[in-house]
Amino acid sequence: MFIAMDPPEHGPRRRTVSPVFAPGNLASMERLIRSRTIDVIESLPVGETFDWVDRVSTELTSQMLATLFDFPFEKRRRLTHWSEVATSSPATRETGTSENGSFRIASQALQNSGKNGSRFQDPI
Repeated sequence: MFIAMDPPEHGPRRRTVSPVFAPGNLASMERLIRSRTIDVIESLPVGETFDWVDRVSTELTSQMLATLFDFPFEKRRRLTHWSEVATSSPATRETGTSENGSFRIASQALQNSGKNGSRFQDPI
């Protein structure tokens, strides 16, 4: 998984997405980030067991990535799926897609999103 990678594998992938996470970009989104965080936390079940990674970590991450990359919000879980496919050997073996190929496709799509006023186009 990309977020769990150590150098040197993490560096090239991080450079692809880091401009989107510049402090100014995140500061301008503070209200949205706080609002979404509150919504997710308040939607959690009380008194029952749930999957924190799926319900909180993955959900918040996919919501914010979709917004940052101008990716269709309703398809936001594809972003985390692509990250896992691109960086996890067992997942790439199951899908028959090479790690470098998946990451290249996802990187290209993210770099092209929002250009010329267009919305994200799914390359797959």
